[in-house]
Amino acid sequence: MSAQRSRSLRVPVWGLGLALLAAGPSLRAQTVPPHNHVVIVAFENHSYEAANNGVVGLSSAPYMNNTLIPSYGLADQFYPNAHGSMSEYFYMLEGTPYCTTSGTVHCGGNPTTLVADADSLIREVISAGKTWKQYTDSLPSRGFIVEEPDWITGSNPTGHYYSRHAPAVFLSDVRQGTPPDQAVDCTGEPDGYDAVKQACNVVNFEDAANGFQADLDAGRLPNFSLVIPNGCNDAHDCGVSSADAWLQANIDPLLRSSYFQPGGDGLLIIWWDEGSLSGYTGSCGGAEDDRSSSTSCTGGGGRAALIVAAPDVAPGFHSQTHYQQPSVTRTIANALGVGVPPAAASATPMGDFFTAPVSNIAPWQEADIGAVDLAGHASLGSGVYTVTAGGTDIWDTADAFHYVYRPLSGDGTIVADISGLSLPPGAAFSLAGVMIREKLTANSIHATMMITTQGKAKFRRRTTEGGITDSDGPSTGSTYPPRWLKLTRVGNDFSAYISSDGAAWTQVFTTQTIPMAANVYIGFLALRNGAGTPATTASFQSVSLLPPSWQGADIGAVDLPGTVSSSGGTYTVDAGGTDIWDTADAFYYVYQPLAGDGTIVADVSNLTLPPGAAFSLAGVMIREKLTANAVHATMMITTQGKAKFRRRATEGGITDSDGPSTGSTYPPRWLKLTRAANDFSAYISSDGATWTQVFSTQTIPMATNAYIGFLVLRNGAGTAEARGTVSGVAVTP
Repeated sequence: MSAQRSRSLRVPVWGLGLALLAAGPSLRAQTVPPHNHVVIVAFENHSYEAANNGVVGLSSAPYMNNTLIPSYGLADQFYPNAHGSMSEYFYMLEGTPYCTTSGTVHCGGNPTTLVADADSLIREVISAGKTWKQYTDSLPSRGFIVEEPDWITGSNPTGHYYSRHAPAVFLSDVRQGTPPDQAVDCTGEPDGYDAVKQACNVVNFEDAANGFQADLDAGRLPNFSLVIPNGCNDAHDCGVSSADAWLQANIDPLLRSSYFQPGGDGLLIIWWDEGSLSGYTGSCGGAEDDRSSSTSCTGGGGRAALIVAAPDVAPGFHSQTHYQQPSVTRTIANALGVGVPPAAASATPMGDFFTAPVSNIAPWQEADIGAVDLAGHASLGSGVYTVTAGGTDIWDTADAFHYVYRPLSGDGTIVADISGLSLPPGAAFSLAGVMIREKLTANSIHATMMITTQGKAKFRRRTTEGGITDSDGPSTGSTYPPRWLKLTRVGNDFSAYISSDGAAWTQVFTTQTIPMAANVYIGFLALRNGAGTPATTASFQSVSLLPPSWQGADIGAVDLPGTVSSSGGTYTVDAGGTDIWDTADAFYYVYQPLAGDGTIVADVSNLTLPPGAAFSLAGVMIREKLTANAVHATMMITTQGKAKFRRRATEGGITDSDGPSTGSTYPPRWLKLTRAANDFSAYISSDGATWTQVFSTQTIPMATNAYIGFLVLRNGAGTAEARGTVSGVAVTP
């Protein structure tokens, strides 16, 4: 459990007039992004530095120092506002100490008659219709909101329970009129969140039915969780090593949950209420840490540690911004999307901890469509697009989802392999699909081929703006991911298909006529249905967007899936593969059927060489079959400077290769390949006008019905894909 976690964290498209979005994200977010599940764990009375009776660098706190801090973020300049436990807990919830006698532990006396009627995070959470709980170690019983003058010996586990470390028990929104010396009877109240008896949301951390682990396992973690260890586990009565061991045992499972994996919406703040009350040995003098900033020895509650953990926190980040307690208040409110208590409204949110999602999907664009509760994001790695998304559905008169798209002018086809689709805890279903959409508005006209974790595969359409959604196709329980999906537009006729292998397709319902503008958007999408649950994660690979006459496919044993997209007649192909050589090939092929004679011309205008790869290759090809060992004729060029006419004259036979050798001819070059009956001729050109034949015309026995197109590959297992840019493509009889 203490080992440091490894946090893990293509589609082709065709259309005229494609406008690309320039990506220019900043590395650091300026605001706090949405996090729908915020957990704050409270610890007591230790400064930042190990040398000052503190935390950071302490060898007896290995989980914090060797796992949490390197994996997440640390506030190096966090200075609680004052000393006194209750004042600091109120600062954290309200942005103000509420108590007027700063410096006293008990908020102006023993806490036996205090009812705090002020705006707080809990009030804002309740007002927003969200959920909260205070998980309190050694709490005698659920709903125990009795104010104690010091501590009592609680149970489960046996330990010191301090009400002054458990701030929710003092709030009028929680007490709801219950006197300070009385507990609330929670007998018969529902497990999980209680919207009627707010005091019943004060629970024992270890409770088998309503405790923290029980709620985590059930996927019902509230939006806001206050976690209060007992007097030993919070380092008040025992040392930091006890707190560290407790964290590893009880909070590490949270960090391993889906809330904190890529696409999760969890935010964890590990918070110390104040610096050391003794043991300070720094240059300020005295034994109590009263620092209020890096340059002031007095007027504050010392320098304390504060760890921030979330999927979008940069590992090992150290914030140098000066923060005090109201910034914690505002950060939590902003993350949850609730109102900020007025006392914290002017505080600086802790936005520097969060990395702005960096887009690497160009030329694709992305956007949340409709009223989503969680911001979505798409990334590209190893030929796979990973989309995280909130949303609700593609249904009724308006939709809510995350869309990865490109402009499309006129006809087009999109194909995608939905290779993975997660169902977050508590969500009703997740959905992924391919879509052609008239506008980027919630109520837009669209056609969508989709699949869900419920086993539905539906062709959905909205034929008028703001109209009802039509839905036809296999029902619940019949068809699950992974599946290939395809959607085609020809004029205003839209057709949807599904496949298990990307080769044999079954039409879903019938072709539908949907009046739609010529200039629209085409792409793929994901969503999950379940407000308050984590985002879904969907994986899309082998995505292609092409004119209806073209198709794209990986041929042979490729190590990375390829993709192709097109804009204004320029095709971008990303491909793995190995070579066109020996008895079998491996590459990405963009092709169309050819019956009889034909010629293909293409300008290989750019060809990248991934780091570590031996070479990249692009070319034009006529191929008898879509198998690895098929008969073929290929005119190709490589990053090594080769330009070769390669052929396999018999199925599974050895490849012949003739033409300019290594170092002689590099991209960019125009390539041409011609078939006349079984005679094949290959040519190369610098300008597409003056052609030079490569080797001699070759006779290759090949079936009349074959495939013609262009290809890209790179040679180098374990390296990134090559990117080939191909334009001026023309196929003529």
